[in-house]
Amino acid sequence: MERKPLHTTFANQRCRRPVSCELCRAKKLRCDRGKPCENCRQRRKACVYVGQVDTRRVKNAPHSSSQSSTFGMEKKPITRHDISANIPELFSRIEVLEEAVLRHTGKSSLVARCGTTSFKTLAPPNPETRISGTGFGNALIFMESNQHPRDQSSACLAFEISCLPTLGQTHVIFDHFVHSTHLNFGVLHVPSTRAILEDSYHRLQLGKTLSATTLLLLFSIISSAAFTWTPTLLKRLCITSFEAKDLHAAYSRLALGLLDHDLPPSTSALAGISTLTYLHTNAEGLPDKVHQLRARGLLMARAMRIHCLDTPKSRDQRRLNGYDGIEVEVQRRIWWHMVSSDWLLAFSGGPQEGTYIFQKRHMVVQYPSNLDDNTITTTFDPDSVSYDLSCSVPTTMSASIARIRLAEICEEAVNQLPFNGLESSNLDYDTVLGLDAQFQDYLRNLPWFFQLHPGRAHEFQFGLQEHPYISWQRLIIHFMTHTRLCWLHRRFHMESSLNGRYKYSRQVGISSARMVLELRRLMDDAGPPVNINPCRLWSIMQHVFHAATLLASDYSLYPTSSDATTRQDEVLAACRTLEQSSPDVDGIQRVVQKLRATLQECKLKKIPSTTKNPILLGSTARRLSRSISKDADDQMMEYTADPSSALSNCEGVSPPPLDLLWPGLVDAAPEMDLNLWTSLLDEIDGTLGAAPLGNLWGGFEYNN
Repeated sequence: MERKPLHTTFANQRCRRPVSCELCRAKKLRCDRGKPCENCRQRRKACVYVGQVDTRRVKNAPHSSSQSSTFGMEKKPITRHDISANIPELFSRIEVLEEAVLRHTGKSSLVARCGTTSFKTLAPPNPETRISGTGFGNALIFMESNQHPRDQSSACLAFEISCLPTLGQTHVIFDHFVHSTHLNFGVLHVPSTRAILEDSYHRLQLGKTLSATTLLLLFSIISSAAFTWTPTLLKRLCITSFEAKDLHAAYSRLALGLLDHDLPPSTSALAGISTLTYLHTNAEGLPDKVHQLRARGLLMARAMRIHCLDTPKSRDQRRLNGYDGIEVEVQRRIWWHMVSSDWLLAFSGGPQEGTYIFQKRHMVVQYPSNLDDNTITTTFDPDSVSYDLSCSVPTTMSASIARIRLAEICEEAVNQLPFNGLESSNLDYDTVLGLDAQFQDYLRNLPWFFQLHPGRAHEFQFGLQEHPYISWQRLIIHFMTHTRLCWLHRRFHMESSLNGRYKYSRQVGISSARMVLELRRLMDDAGPPVNINPCRLWSIMQHVFHAATLLASDYSLYPTSSDATTRQDEVLAACRTLEQSSPDVDGIQRVVQKLRATLQECKLKKIPSTTKNPILLGSTARRLSRSISKDADDQMMEYTADPSSALSNCEGVSPPPLDLLWPGLVDAAPEMDLNLWTSLLDEIDGTLGAAPLGNLWGGFEYNN
């Protein structure tokens, strides 16, 4: 019996489009056909259906009907030109989709919010003209998608490359980064980093691609600059402050996503990870994301054997095989920045108190050289001491070296002091006095340009002319030192009300707390070229909160002292400063709610100051921190009575503004005894920066 050819049978049949998404079909899971489906949402994967365009991964460049309906045809390799040519079509589809979806949700369209940018012109059809466009719109669309690309293909990198700003915009962003974040960061070598930037855009003009390592470094710089935006930066980039916040979140997500790639250990990759770690520490505190970034940096640095950078064997290998002076110097900077951050965090309260990772006996790495970046070249001899300048000469690295020396004192303090969980009776007070002497010597022996002595104003003026960033670095160094002095004396400062032997701790504690608040005020007057808004920096505002609560506790324990009114005014002034930063700094609202609950309870129930049972008081403090009194509920209802001030979220109504809390702080302070203040401050230490704000490799949470 003669049969018909098989190819004629299938040629007349239409291919049936699968109804399940790609992930469910690949893993043979039951797909609920949602967009995204439950399986993809739980796995934080891109939920893509056949025929649907994935705007983040941009896998399927051809869009003709003949190609999309022919499943047996072998796909041609996707080129960068194909992706750029079809991005305008993708944006037009996104606009149609937004209109259909957002019509029911009532949210504003991303295109409408960024009306000054035409997304259809963001990707010109060829590489040469693409550089003259802008990648801000691509990054914002990626942020709006609320998903995270895990595809490590060239198409995924091609889309991330399309998110790069123009060359002119990147120059503006990098200059802002150098004059803001890098002044305190001090890790990157600015001339070589600028050369990487120039080379990257030159490669794009030639139609070449970029590595994930290069993109990681560039995205971390862009995100850091967007986080520390200033009115001048917004004007030069023609964006708003809200768009700057969105760009910070978008480029941060892009940079974190690149860590999913198989990044080979390199100095550039380590610099990008260090920049991200510094950024998220200042932006969010110490969530799990920051600790995982720190661990990722440590593992890469150890794989590169940077902890053995200056052993005799390593020096001999450099002499025999040659070296890159810039790379060796940057590795020293990165290593000591990780080490000093670890030691400083170990002596600043919080869950990580009293613990650190880096051990002195496990590393042989010299200090970074006290040299400006333009002095360090590829032929720079990293093993010669003749190049290194004296510490009395101001350079761009002077603040980093001073930070390392302060961290070494903190490391010694952690080794000598017991954990905060132990009773202070187990601590020798002479040990505290000895550590205090080291901190005081550190302040006295700072270089002249870091001194706060008003009698040497003419020298300061000269230093500002040659190095205008010194004024900001001077404030930061003294700020870090006095916060550690507050922390060193806090326990005995509290007990000085019962034991006159600890009177010195009270004097130092009050003096340092006042200095912290005064330095925070001076930061507002730093002026150009820094122009950083300290209200956005978690690492600064958490210490302002500690100083305010310390002065409030002293006012409570010494209500009849001659300067009680002055301390009351200082606390209220600090609280007003915290009010300004609470929308920007994650974690402040959490500790405010805890403090608010305790203060409201004090109004209803007076706690006898003669109670001596610390276990009972500890449980009482925990119960108070969870309770919300009737007065607090009344204030909440009064606050939310005005619809214009009602701020609702997925968890309910937000707490009232802080100005309803701080007057209660002063009123309730005399009702709080030593043990309750101690318990409250300990709970605040464990709350600031400890709550996770999202997982590291996806699920990046961001709120305007």
